[in-house]
Amino acid sequence: MTEIQQDDAPEIPAPATRRSSGVGGRPRRSTGALAIGAVFALLLGGALFAGLKPLRFAQTLRDLVSGNPAERELARERLLALREYATPRLGRLAEDPSGLQRLKAVRAIRALGLAEETPRLTGMAVKDPDAGIREEAIRTLGELGTAGSETSLAALLDLAEGEQAPWPPSLIGETLAALSPSAEGPRKLLRERALKALGKTPHPLAGVRLGYMEAAGLLLAGSLGEGAPPPDAEPLFQAAVLRLADPDATVRAAAGNILVQVR
Repeated sequence: MTEIQQDDAPEIPAPATRRSSGVGGRPRRSTGALAIGAVFALLLGGALFAGLKPLRFAQTLRDLVSGNPAERELARERLLALREYATPRLGRLAEDPSGLQRLKAVRAIRALGLAEETPRLTGMAVKDPDAGIREEAIRTLGELGTAGSETSLAALLDLAEGEQAPWPPSLIGETLAALSPSAEGPRKLLRERALKALGKTPHPLAGVRLGYMEAAGLLLAGSLGEGAPPPDAEPLFQAAVLRLADPDATVRAAAGNILVQVR
């Protein structure tokens, strides 16, 4: 019997088995797809966060002028976290026609401790049409406490007797009470200018003259707690003696109180 030879048949590959993650037989996603998804999520999250910054900044500024001290303190902390976003936007805010917006700008400058804004604050202290904002700018310059801000304050005190005087008399007194007679550098200059402002020719308005006497009294009261009036306060005594003849009774009384303190 002749042996029948079989033709060589091509091999048929076995069906490929599907890789499984081992959980319910579901296919495992490729590493590349996961990476792309993660990048997309990060980009989307960053875009959403950036979009929220203007809203967070606006709310923080509103809280800075809140009547609630706790809200103001929290706003200052939030503003520090937004420093890079906030800083370049404060200049435009300081020039806004709205007094409330300008007040927000001044308080933000104070909260961030932006010494580079000293020239802007000095201008606002002189030119802002709102007396409250002028005073806020002066207080902010004082709180910055840099050589530049104290030199600016000293220069502003030269305007203390003008009709558009930015310095309320009470602020002059507060400034003096915070400065030691032994202050040096810009602080010494600031003290000298403040004393000079209180001893200047009387202002035509009785209310301002009274304010100067009250400011002088504030200074002396603080100094006398240490045992003696400051050695450079002679202009205050001279002004008080002159004010004993003031046409306004309240000014005369304030001047008398000053002289009684130093007997």
